[in-house]
Amino acid sequence: MKKNILFALVLLLFLSCNQKKLEYQFNDKEDLTFTCEYQNKALIKEALYTFEEYIEKNYAAIDHRTIEGYRSYLHLLYDNSPPASEYFSDHLKDVVNTLLKEEDLWVQEGYNFTLNYNNPFVKCLIENIEDKDIKNTLNILKQTNTLKAEVVAPIFYEKKNLMVKDKALATYVALDMFYAKVFHMNTPGYVRKKKITDAKYKMSADEVSKLKPVPLKKDSLK
Repeated sequence: MKKNILFALVLLLFLSCNQKKLEYQFNDKEDLTFTCEYQNKALIKEALYTFEEYIEKNYAAIDHRTIEGYRSYLHLLYDNSPPASEYFSDHLKDVVNTLLKEEDLWVQEGYNFTLNYNNPFVKCLIENIEDKDIKNTLNILKQTNTLKAEVVAPIFYEKKNLMVKDKALATYVALDMFYAKVFHMNTPGYVRKKKITDAKYKMSADEVSKLKPVPLKKDSLK
């Protein structure tokens, strides 16, 4: 009962004034290549490509390539930073509201959300990840109840080039490392992390002058 109440509350908080039927904008995109049965796989496809459009536009500053978007987004997850909600499109918000109604897909603990790892679709999704190291790592972390975005982000970052071709891996990242975080961001229990750009946290000119440049890695623009 409490779970259903909180799901409803999140929906109201996120976009109470916009409950129109989801319009699918990516029907013409490549179908998801992994063979996992789900009653609404069209929604999963729409969620993935909506997420990729979001990171291409807002996290890929150089040439808006998908791989650059993954690189920047995954790097921000090292300290569990939230997505930039100021760039959420109306369509992305519609996808969020529609996904949240798929209650069997999610597990809620307090105000936090994760994929339901016992859901047959989610199990199949992870099993269809092509990279054996990533798949084994996810299964071990699931068993030990330590599967968190900040734990797997460095592992995924090192293999970011796989995201574009491995649709199962990309879908996992979109669902568990983006949409689940967005659900949490729109609950009463969400507290926005303070950023260095917040007014009272701005660095002085003297502090800025002492900063050292970060060396550019050879693969940073791949």
